[in-house]
Parts: sequence; structure tokens; C-alpha cells
Amino acid sequence: MIRLAEMKDTENVYRLICLLEETEFDYGRFKEIFESQQKDGRYRCLVAEKDGIVTGMCNIRIEYHLHHCRRIAEIVELCVLQEERNRRTGTALFEEACRTARAENCEQIELVTNMRRIHAHRFYERLGMKATHYGYTMKL
Repeated sequence: MIRLAEMKDTENVYRLICLLEETEFDYGRFKEIFESQQKDGRYRCLVAEKDGIVTGMCNIRIEYHLHHCRRIAEIVELCVLQEERNRRTGTALFEEACRTARAENCEQIELVTNMRRIHAHRFYERLGMKATHYGYTMKL
């Protein structure tokens, strides 16, 4: 089952984000940001639930982009518990993100993923996404 995340999901979403980034973030700060995003109309955080347990999450941001003159949906984070991978949980989250984007009249859905996440690249390509842009970062 895929549903919108609620504040009761904070700890589960936190664990998934820490898994995704292979680090442990400050929980108090994470909770503040998650609560802020829950109130921000640009964000939709989806969770996958199986037998009452959150097994995956997908955070989407929807905004107008000047270079499109339309709304664009961006998958900001998508993560599934290791033991739930290859069971279509990620696909279900991705498909729901696409349905959400269409319902919000978005022109396209996009994402960036770390270059080292080879399995994620193959996953997104299997779902029909194309690697059309370079992404750059710089620590400040």
C-alpha cells in the first residue's frame, strides 16, 4: 500500500533516509525539516507500507521552473528497505510519484542520483527514465 506520509511516520522515514545516505543525521533537526515539508504544499512524501510496516519512501517536490514555464516534479529521495528490494516496492513508489505528478499537471518528473548508485541507475532506466543531464555539486 502506498500512502501519503504523516508525522507518525517520522522515525521510519528518518531510518530510510539514513539508509539512503549511509549516515546518521541529527534526528531532532531531521524531524523539524520533515514537519516543515509536511506543511509545505510543494512536497509530497509517499510511504510504502506492508503489514503495518513502512518499507519504503519517496519524497517529491513540485515547482514551477522558469526554463519550462510549467510545473516539474522532482523525486528528491527514494529508498526501500534492503529486504524489500526486488519486490516491486520501489516501482510502486515511482509509479505513484508519476500519478501524483500527472494529477498536479506537471510536464515531467525528474531526479538526480549519486553516480556510485549503479543499481539505482538501472532501476530508473528500466522504468523509462533517460539520463539527459549532468549534475554538479560543490560543498560550501
